[in-house]
Amino acid sequence: MTKAVQRITLSPSRDIPFNKLVLSQSNVRRVKAGVSIEQPAESIAQRTLLQSLSVRAVVDAEGNETGIFEVPAGGRRYRALELLVKQKRMSKTQAVPCVVREGGIAEDDSVAENDERVGLHPLDQFRAFQTLRDLGMTEEDIAARHFVNPTIVKQRLRLASVSPKLHEVYAEDGMTLEQLMAFSVTADHARQDQVWENVSRSGYDEPYLSFLFRTINATVAGSLTSEFGLGAGDLGLLTSVYYLTFAAAQIPIGVLLDRYGPGRIQSAVMIAAALGAALFAVSDNFWLLLGGRALIGLGVAASLTAGLKALVLWFPSERIPLLNGLMIMLGALGALTATLPAEFLLVSAGWRALFVLLAIVSAGCALVIYLAVPEVPTPISLAGGPTPISLKAVYADPRFWRLAPLSATCIGTAWALQGLWAAPWLSDVEGLDRSGLLWHLLIMAIALSLGGLLWGIAVDRARRRGIGPRPLLGLVAVMFIAAQLALILRWPLPSYVPWIVVAAVGAGTVLSYAILAEYFPKELAGRANAALNVFHIGGAFVVQYMTGLLVQLWAPANGHYPEIAYQTAFAFNVGLQIVAGVWFALTWILTRRGEGNELDAFSLKPLHAFELGSRRLFLQDRESTR
Repeated sequence: MTKAVQRITLSPSRDIPFNKLVLSQSNVRRVKAGVSIEQPAESIAQRTLLQSLSVRAVVDAEGNETGIFEVPAGGRRYRALELLVKQKRMSKTQAVPCVVREGGIAEDDSVAENDERVGLHPLDQFRAFQTLRDLGMTEEDIAARHFVNPTIVKQRLRLASVSPKLHEVYAEDGMTLEQLMAFSVTADHARQDQVWENVSRSGYDEPYLSFLFRTINATVAGSLTSEFGLGAGDLGLLTSVYYLTFAAAQIPIGVLLDRYGPGRIQSAVMIAAALGAALFAVSDNFWLLLGGRALIGLGVAASLTAGLKALVLWFPSERIPLLNGLMIMLGALGALTATLPAEFLLVSAGWRALFVLLAIVSAGCALVIYLAVPEVPTPISLAGGPTPISLKAVYADPRFWRLAPLSATCIGTAWALQGLWAAPWLSDVEGLDRSGLLWHLLIMAIALSLGGLLWGIAVDRARRRGIGPRPLLGLVAVMFIAAQLALILRWPLPSYVPWIVVAAVGAGTVLSYAILAEYFPKELAGRANAALNVFHIGGAFVVQYMTGLLVQLWAPANGHYPEIAYQTAFAFNVGLQIVAGVWFALTWILTRRGEGNELDAFSLKPLHAFELGSRRLFLQDRESTR
């Protein structure tokens, strides 16, 4: 037989004079910090009480009701009513709608009252604000009545310009609020839908694998060292050869990206990453390991620049820094995967099985990218005779040479440290065990991921205030040097602090690419980003390899190199960064003192003429092809 459904009975409601209500000791909300009473009081004054109080009768020793009711759930509303009585805006005998509870536990009611609330979804908030504005309320009125900043109201109302199709995608958690807001820069719904179609099919798996492969050696270094008997120099070369092939491929990949678009090129080179991971997995000597690692570097060489190129093609320029930050944040989750998750596979299956899995994933990504990523929105033709759209236009620009040394020494060093030398430092200098080391690497990976978002937001906010990304890059460089000095001089700080800064600086490419975006048109974006990436990755290769050579000048004791070895190597890197920082600051100051042109005091007139002529010819060529 079908069991009968037990019907529930709701608690009765009644109006009770306010002076017959008291706040119950069963109310679980005890911490008052950050809890406002004035706002709900004002809301009640404007709209009356919209939600009843949950009360229980107070009984005497014999169990008889005393006429007093305690409030275990709804304490904030009770205090708001109490404030209105004190302000003489409400009578103390005002009838208050209440739900009278009898059974159950008062504390349980209070917990449910506070925990089961669900905030209004931003899309519902937008629709509500839009309705209020349609009914005649101003943005300031809406903000005042709902106790939010007027900027929030304006941001929500901007969503009116976004395609209804994208509203539905956001409602189903298909995109973030920041992504939805990015589409509000244009009112063309068809174009918005087209861009979302392109972006949603392209994904972010390429930079993810790039970050994963870049930092994985920090986790597997111990296994490789013990199995193959590697020294510090060997380990430095094995890890840094990734950067060597990565850097060597940047220029041709940049040219190919500008010519054929990101989808085709990324899917093609990703095959090399799959082959490299497979070779690494079956290697039985150092040279095969080196060859596999080199192929991996070649295979992910297009990951970052392809993503940057895609964003430049598919999004308005003013949103590029923030979107770059989001892309790097998501891609940096690969560095997160290279810590504890990789350690789990390392312990359970071994490093060879780990790289077999990475080979399969890389091949799968290559196939997905080839099948899913659309062609570039508009064909880019480089035919038709000589044009100034060439790599020479990038390298001939003096502003590039003002940026490249500082960007390369800081970001390249951050990559080199997080990708390899953080782990030996934490083990040999800090004396951490395997668990503590992996937790540090995990926190650094999180910092790298959040750093991309942080720098993207910083550039976006600063630009709205008329501040360019160059001062931000200078500030990040100063923070980075200070963090390294904290390590070298052994300042009394928790070891997490300087390493978090080091990791976050690794996402500083967001700032460098934002500066490049101001210098070069989007038709040159692939080559400009690749040209700078040569310095980033080349810097990482040099730092990673040279650090190993410097460290092994000291003999290890019990398998650990002495503290002075790491301090000397790290100090050498800091010295390079200081020189690059002085060059960056000096040329920027001298430029500011000039007559307002973008060339620094060290630029040559022939280069200036070339740059102006190149841009003029480029603009003429672009107009003629419209």
